[in-house]
Amino acid sequence: MSMEFAIFVMLITNFIITLAHIIFLYHNLAHKLLLMLISLILLLLSGCTSSQKQKVDMLNHKSYAFHYRNLDSAEYYANQALTLSLHDNEGQAEALNNLAFVATAHMNYHVANALLNKAMKITDNQIELFVSDVQAMRLCQRQSRNKAFYTYRELALRRLHRIREEWEIPDQVTEKAIYLC
Repeated sequence: MSMEFAIFVMLITNFIITLAHIIFLYHNLAHKLLLMLISLILLLLSGCTSSQKQKVDMLNHKSYAFHYRNLDSAEYYANQALTLSLHDNEGQAEALNNLAFVATAHMNYHVANALLNKAMKITDNQIELFVSDVQAMRLCQRQSRNKAFYTYRELALRRLHRIREEWEIPDQVTEKAIYLC
């Protein structure tokens, strides 16, 4: 948790305690004020989270766009997304997948494998897991690990089947699937 967020939570807590004291003194007016304040706080907090997620998604999208154009930029945007996504497993998994792509392109296979394994452990998002499986297949090809290649291939096919069953496949998924294969 960031220091600014911790301070914000502490201030909100102190304000709510003060408001509770006011409620004790002035029942009707304070009750209405408390309900309005709680609604406002929830609105602000949900807005902050959504904005943070949008920024992480935008950074991950930029990183993805630079995959075959500029690996340094792809790595930069993925690291930015990873830094901002500490409480967003889906965004973090996407950033890890982007970093794994860069590591694979730099032939740093041990790092790429570690990043993919971490992405697979932290998310249950089938799309990001599919991307991790396909990238793991690429790693196996480059390292001549044929048996592991087919293991990841089977996982990727199962995930793709599950994705097709559960959702209509968005354009972004189709784009990534074509891009990675």
